[in-house]
Amino acid sequence: MFKERPGYYIDSKPPNKSIFIVRGFSRRLVISIATTVTLGFFLPVSATQKEQEVNALFGPRKSPDGFFLADISREPSFDEKLLLKSTRDGHILWSYPQGRLNTILGIAWSPDSKKIAVAADRVVRVLDASNGHEIYIFDGIKGGDAFAPNWSRDGKYIVAIGTKSGNPAFSRCVIAWDASTQKTLVEISGRPGSRVLWAPDSKRIAFNTDEHNVQIWDALGNKELTTILINGGGRPPFDWSPDGRYIVVADWQFSEAVVYVSETGKPLTKHPFKGQISELSWSKDGKSISCKLRNGPIQNWQLQHETNGLIKAEVIKQKVLGERGYMPATLAECFTQLNVELDAALIKKIKEGTENDLGQYHFFLEMWIRNRFDLRGHSKLAQSLESIGVKEAENMSELILHSYWRMLNNLPLNTNERTR
Repeated sequence: MFKERPGYYIDSKPPNKSIFIVRGFSRRLVISIATTVTLGFFLPVSATQKEQEVNALFGPRKSPDGFFLADISREPSFDEKLLLKSTRDGHILWSYPQGRLNTILGIAWSPDSKKIAVAADRVVRVLDASNGHEIYIFDGIKGGDAFAPNWSRDGKYIVAIGTKSGNPAFSRCVIAWDASTQKTLVEISGRPGSRVLWAPDSKRIAFNTDEHNVQIWDALGNKELTTILINGGGRPPFDWSPDGRYIVVADWQFSEAVVYVSETGKPLTKHPFKGQISELSWSKDGKSISCKLRNGPIQNWQLQHETNGLIKAEVIKQKVLGERGYMPATLAECFTQLNVELDAALIKKIKEGTENDLGQYHFFLEMWIRNRFDLRGHSKLAQSLESIGVKEAENMSELILHSYWRMLNNLPLNTNERTR
């Protein structure tokens, strides 16, 4: 069965008059009619499809033994309640709590199917699965939301992502604790993204970040082990292999999945998919990987193995300038990538408009530029722009777009004037 985990995405639906859907730390959808841009690689997706995907990501969770289903009852007021149902006949065995929860942001079963961790109302609540009674409330994440809990394979530990203040975009942390004593094992500050998973050895954790990578940490030793960088923007989906030897990571903007050696971060093999990747799931025997696309069916990647059982390595070529996914290091290289990756109709519209018209792209194209070129992280392009006095990501994307318009119209870039 395909494993579902909470995620985060910002997508647009062409053409210009379209439904723009944002889903972040809440399971609720924000759906509004907006004037958006058509980016060359964005694929059409209906609001119904997106609602189904969100419901799946934060929806029911079957217990490891297969006997029970942890589900969520939803009220028009958005209040929620956790229900435990029998998978045999759908009978409701218990509900939690007596009142209502504002928003449930993740459910995780213990490996023995005896406990349930529920992220809701800024804490993680651990419940007795036999009766729905509260065992304890973990409130180690002060002042913000807790979401995406995950239980270690040996049942000893829990990990979750949380926000520690009112600004979830810049104050997230990963926190792991002992499931019995509630003692914190590790707290990793910075910019973790939308999902965190224990490795099969119950010692390491992996999580994606806003800086477009996947970090692997020794949670018991509080030590970063390796960081896997991806070519595109976004918070990449990923999954551990059953033996923990490998980790598969999606470059969702460019529809590729890459298998890495988890110990070193070395890429071994990759596979293209036709569409944007939303989830990856390794088969139990480790021989294949299932890929769920944002606007299509689940696709299967059959891995090639050596006679010793290890995954067969291939030569993975680095992206080059002018190829989708290449990370530009300079403003000139950035122009080349925009020519390749933006839709031809959009480029024409930008060129034929005035410089004042560029303001209409502030919330859409500029946002994509910031994510695509990792301007909030430590990309070479961001460092290059910082060296000429542009420090903030929003200012960087504005400079790129205005300079691109000038380049298209054969005008001087005037970057010195814009950075004063």
